[in-house]
Amino acid sequence: KVYGMAAGGSIAQYTTMLCSTASHAPKSLDDMKIAGLPVVALTSLEAFRRVEFKKGMRVLVVGASGGCGIFGVTIAKALGASHVAGICSEKNAKFVKDTLSADEVVNYRDPEAMKKFIEENQGAYDMVYDTVTSFAPEDPDYEPSMRPLLKRSTGKYEAINGSPFDWTRGIMDKFVGTPLFGTPGTLQRENYDLFLLTPTRANLATIQSMFDNGALKDAPLDKVFKLTEAGVNAAFTRMKSRRAVGKIVFQI
Repeated sequence: KVYGMAAGGSIAQYTTMLCSTASHAPKSLDDMKIAGLPVVALTSLEAFRRVEFKKGMRVLVVGASGGCGIFGVTIAKALGASHVAGICSEKNAKFVKDTLSADEVVNYRDPEAMKKFIEENQGAYDMVYDTVTSFAPEDPDYEPSMRPLLKRSTGKYEAINGSPFDWTRGIMDKFVGTPLFGTPGTLQRENYDLFLLTPTRANLATIQSMFDNGALKDAPLDKVFKLTEAGVNAAFTRMKSRRAVGKIVFQI
């Protein structure tokens, strides 16, 4: 059984995968959980690779109960983070702390709790993994309040979305690393990194191995929808609600 990234589309009965973006699937997961695994697990693993993560680092995950946020917490723990804090709603706090094993959870809807957390953690984190901030009006911009929590000079802000300006720099950083434009990694703002996922067979195999050796235990799903017009519309409505806890997948 294999899993990976579709070569030219998804949400279909059939698709194709390149061998370079496929690997054996984790034996401990069922088909539905495997289906929801590649994008979020690979994205989160790449975020840690980009900061050259080392055992003992402290990590803050913004949006800890979402798809990428879940793996931000669990991969950080599996890699040996000394402290992992997650920002999510009060409704999902127990899930993030008890199920994902975050060391600390902050309710973003509680202004006093957020203020206290920010005041007490200035310069405390090696990495902020922001899975929420985007240019969509319904998403808050966490960067101004979260960046001061990074260790001065060595801390890194890893983002999977952001402003159109940062997207432009991130895309150029990935695809236009030349003497004219600068080497990869030099085009973005200081200590800030908006990156585009590069799926590889090696990283897929790493995720598989982490599940098969017990370092990762689960790939939580929010909901499984039928592959029908109504099901697809309902799934995207659920995704846009920003209330999904885990991945949304389709079943034929």
